[in-house]
Amino acid sequence: MNDKKNSNIFNQLPSIGIALPEEGMHISEVLDNALSHGISYVEIRKPEEARLLTSHGQEQWFIAFKMPYDEKDDLINRVDAIIEAGELETIDLLLFDSIGETVITKNSEMQKTIQQLKESGKIRYFGVSVDTYPQLKDTLTKTPCDAVEVLFNVFFQEPSQLFSFVKAKRMPLIIKNPFDNGWLTGNISDRTGESETQKRELLIKKMKDIVGTDDLVTRSLGFIRAFDGVTTIVAPIHTKKVLQALSQTSKQEITYGQKNALVDLYNQQIKNQPFMK
Repeated sequence: MNDKKNSNIFNQLPSIGIALPEEGMHISEVLDNALSHGISYVEIRKPEEARLLTSHGQEQWFIAFKMPYDEKDDLINRVDAIIEAGELETIDLLLFDSIGETVITKNSEMQKTIQQLKESGKIRYFGVSVDTYPQLKDTLTKTPCDAVEVLFNVFFQEPSQLFSFVKAKRMPLIIKNPFDNGWLTGNISDRTGESETQKRELLIKKMKDIVGTDDLVTRSLGFIRAFDGVTTIVAPIHTKKVLQALSQTSKQEITYGQKNALVDLYNQQIKNQPFMK
């Protein structure tokens, strides 16, 4: 990414990004293919992944280091390990994951450490990755972060109630898990029971009827893009099909009526279903 020091996070964040796979496509292949498709945001979790970036267009990436939150963890050493492995000048975004009910307040020791990392130039921005509406609300009202990432897709829409609040705070909104752990790409989890699978398959059929195509990958992205305030969509990459779909913005568009119909589907048939929790 060019001219990082003279630009704010809104100008730096790409509109699409990838989370590196634990299975499926080889990581090196994912990185090369992503750049060729114009995708330049990457979430890494381990020094080994940072090391791979050195031979895969490191200077072209907006790098987010995503790590589980642990107040007992030595944050500075964890950050140093990523910087050393990736031969980085700085990490663009430190993103705490698995934060649960924890809230990082302005005067907490963790926030002081984060500020120290910023002042030393080791990180540029700090964000929190959350899964639920209550977690997002607590983060927005209590944590002085620069960006927020939230789980959101057709099957999990509750956080959208706070999207206008995020926008009013002039904070980047990053969306994770846009394909609901693969359900909206056609990959059925072998960990799902038969009853749940049947119910989800029925909902997927109804979604296909609404958008008028079997291509739910691009339409799932289009649904998210239809919400004002969304800055970046980050997807785990397991297949070239998903990687290609991320870059095909012209195919992601859905109509206003289709968006509303998918919201109605969630409110009427998904929101209160135990199997969708």
